[in-house]
Amino acid sequence: MHILDTINLSWKKASSIGAPSERDGYGAVFLPNKKIIYIGGYGPNGFLPLNEVFLYDTINNSWERKETDGIVPTPRATFSAILGLDRQSVIIFGGDSATPLSREIALYVLNLNKFRWRVPGISGKIPASRSFHRTLLIGNYMVVTFGLGYMREDDNDILLLDISNNDEYAWTTSFVPPSLTSQLPTSQLPTSQSPTHPSSHSNINTIGGISIGVICGIALTVGGFFLYKQYKNRKERSTAISTPGNE
Repeated sequence: MHILDTINLSWKKASSIGAPSERDGYGAVFLPNKKIIYIGGYGPNGFLPLNEVFLYDTINNSWERKETDGIVPTPRATFSAILGLDRQSVIIFGGDSATPLSREIALYVLNLNKFRWRVPGISGKIPASRSFHRTLLIGNYMVVTFGLGYMREDDNDILLLDISNNDEYAWTTSFVPPSLTSQLPTSQLPTSQSPTHPSSHSNINTIGGISIGVICGIALTVGGFFLYKQYKNRKERSTAISTPGNE
């Protein structure tokens, strides 16, 4: 593990004491307590179990291993992981496994206080699992973008999961953008845009929502295209066969 000091632009190695085994395709999430949690992945001997996770303390340069319990997901890699809205949980979706993942076992939540896995309540049309995708948090939504392993005739390239209700997440096709003005202190709002002017407030929300949608759409499309091209090139190289006289 290497760390880049973005102030001095210098590299250094992280502590290897208690570090996890070498792996790729793992999930990593930066937590509010300045630690990074590493989940699953693919190692020298295959898919790694999720009954253990590793925490790297970015302040003290130290590692810690935690065992997990509850409804533990099957070993997997190339899934996505994000921090939940409550900032006390990690949500994972999809991935590759020794056996194909069904829709019912694609989504899990890890409680960071008890390190306990659970399958959340889900409503809406459940999409097929996918791998090599990307996931980000926008407002109350977990936005899943592109990836492999799903049929476009059945599922969209971009999925929306409303995670505002911890008791039941909802797959949806409706997106309500977060209010730009609600994230600013009143003192930072121009007089004509203060909360005492409802019409101005509404216009800003509308324009902000359109801007966010356009920017996110462009960014996700470009990112997904390059991710797919990279994976396709890697797969073609790995399946190439040499023949006599033609190297």
